[in-house]
Amino acid sequence: MRHSSTTLAKLAAGLTVGLLAPLLVVMMSAPARTEPAPPAAAACSLTATGGTVTKTIWMGATLRSYNIRVPAGLSGSVPLLVSHHGLNSNAFFQETTTGWSPYADSKKFIVAYPAGSSWGQGWTLTPNSGDSAFVKKMVDQIKATYCVDANRVYAEGGSLGGYMTQRVLCDHESTFAAGVSTISGELTTGCTIDRPVSVGIVNVEGDPLFPTSPQSTDARDAWLERSDCETTGTAVPNQYGANSRVYSCAAGEQVLWRTYAGTSHAYPTGAALTDFHDRVWSFLQAHPKA
Repeated sequence: MRHSSTTLAKLAAGLTVGLLAPLLVVMMSAPARTEPAPPAAAACSLTATGGTVTKTIWMGATLRSYNIRVPAGLSGSVPLLVSHHGLNSNAFFQETTTGWSPYADSKKFIVAYPAGSSWGQGWTLTPNSGDSAFVKKMVDQIKATYCVDANRVYAEGGSLGGYMTQRVLCDHESTFAAGVSTISGELTTGCTIDRPVSVGIVNVEGDPLFPTSPQSTDARDAWLERSDCETTGTAVPNQYGANSRVYSCAAGEQVLWRTYAGTSHAYPTGAALTDFHDRVWSFLQAHPKA
């Protein structure tokens, strides 16, 4: 049978429509393609440790340890305080002598006590030492596990641990918001900071190792210079010692200088220790990382 060109064109058009129609139906009825959802981030924990527990970290081939206490009843993102022990001491003794753990239970923050490695349970104070790297890695591990407010990570320490507190403030400005060096002196092993840091210098007046003058004042003056602070300061009442001043710095930070009466190389005790806790914690809390 012969067909005109017009007829052939119509047949071709009809055939095309007939072939495409089922395909269009399938395409219109098929579900839209969706990309797989990214894996959910692991939720941080605020589960209490039920007291103080010991955890470990591998630093190369060396196993390091720290003690940590996560109080019950925490909520949201909480502060972290890292407390460094002195020479020939340990994390357990630092917890016992400072009283930070019961205070943390009351004020609802996490406290950690790293264990030193050198000089018979001491600290290497050179810039970016292995001990400094360990403290930074410890904080990172805690932050990866618990709901820590990254802007409220603070350092404190006594004696050689006070020097170590200054060391980590110098080395890890992006990690630590502020710190307090207790019964210690001036860090002289080199410190260059890219931003001003709020630092407290707290000493016992009759300390035979680090008396108020010159060690305490030298440490204070070094931080006043580093953070571009005023040199006069404002007096703060202190019923437990002869000195207490707060110095304002150019970028809004502060330096706290406070001394306690006594004749030993040790943290204050009794009511003076309660005052120490309240003063130090209030100072730290007032200076989160911007």
